[in-house]
Amino acid sequence: MNKSELKSAYLKLKESGKIVTFDKYIQSEGVSKLNVSGRSGDSNETTIIKMAEKRDQLVKLPEFRPVKDPKLEQLKFFVNIREDMQKRRIAYGNRIIALMRHKLEIPPDATQAEIEKLTIKAIDVFGKAYRSIMNILIDGKKIVKYKQEDQPMILNRYFEDDAKPEDFISELAEFNIIGAFLDVYKMERFAESKLEGAMSDMPMWTGCLEHVTGIGPVIGAIFIARIDIHRTTSPGSLHRLFGITVEKDNRATSARREHNVPTEYIMKNGDLGYKWGTGYNKQLQSFITNKVMGSFMRVQKPNPWREELRRKKQQYTLMEKHAVADKKTEDGIKRDRNGKHIPNKGHIDKMAKRWCSKIFLNDLWLFWAAFEGVEIKLPYWDAKIEKIRHSSKNNWDLMIERLGNPLTLRKQIYGQEDGIPKCYLEN
Repeated sequence: MNKSELKSAYLKLKESGKIVTFDKYIQSEGVSKLNVSGRSGDSNETTIIKMAEKRDQLVKLPEFRPVKDPKLEQLKFFVNIREDMQKRRIAYGNRIIALMRHKLEIPPDATQAEIEKLTIKAIDVFGKAYRSIMNILIDGKKIVKYKQEDQPMILNRYFEDDAKPEDFISELAEFNIIGAFLDVYKMERFAESKLEGAMSDMPMWTGCLEHVTGIGPVIGAIFIARIDIHRTTSPGSLHRLFGITVEKDNRATSARREHNVPTEYIMKNGDLGYKWGTGYNKQLQSFITNKVMGSFMRVQKPNPWREELRRKKQQYTLMEKHAVADKKTEDGIKRDRNGKHIPNKGHIDKMAKRWCSKIFLNDLWLFWAAFEGVEIKLPYWDAKIEKIRHSSKNNWDLMIERLGNPLTLRKQIYGQEDGIPKCYLEN
């Protein structure tokens, strides 16, 4: 029985009054008739019962979809174009570096960080070499009396007569490869140049993110394009989207098999199936922990989240459980000559960035939700543990200090005056 047949059968039985809930119908009729692929170790019945909890997704009629904001769609388009061109630029750059490694004088034992620094410098070097050769063919914006098909012949003559072995571009193939790379690089920069213009009329950029030290047009555009505040109903759902939550096994969310979640899909024969995969966006996980937090650490101006990040690093450094492991010692901890534990800097850096990412996303969600009029919910540790985070002030006051007052922006844009959310007045 496929999805449409299951829907129609259920609606007929419901009208006749024979069944009351969809759960009972699934358990009585649908268990053996739905084709569901579950996780290894789970029986079909167990997987179906889990799936029955999503009955609303199976029987509800198509919802009304509001008209999409053309400015937001334009912003998403340029963000997607930039990400696509960035992937291609990195791939092309790696291939060029591998092809011209001897010309860049990269030693065989060079580290990845050293290669990346040389790659950044090589972009300018390749660009200058490419433009100097193009001057042979182009005078201003016009090609000098040569047809397009004559260019390879002219370039071959140039390489035979004038090119030197130590030149970065000494063959026609290298010229074409670098030309393709520079075209992709220009497309990436073109998309980036359009992001700030596309966000000029967006209140979340002009009234909030633009004033955050360490966030520029590119980072701000990714936040606005990837977050739908009406779908992320709590700070925890935003953490889940960015992949910085903690799973039931007390481990950070990752691509491990035990952290995968089921998602629905329609098979070729029309049946409803399930497949397992990560429940978060891997690109956003790397974006928030590496790019955003890295930008906060590099800025010179005061940044409240950078101070929080430094404080957390110092706290983790003093804890022995975050030291470098050593199986040769009795307690399994590596120590220096004075007997002091040696902190695992890489592990501590990741932990502190995840912590600071959660704090920033909490502040961002609270500002955004209050501005858009979404129901405000307390973070987990305030709602469940009833403990205000490491301060006598509550999250509302801290958010206003860091990002500004969203109620003022809401009054300015929508002309509506709302008070402080009740959940924070109670605190």
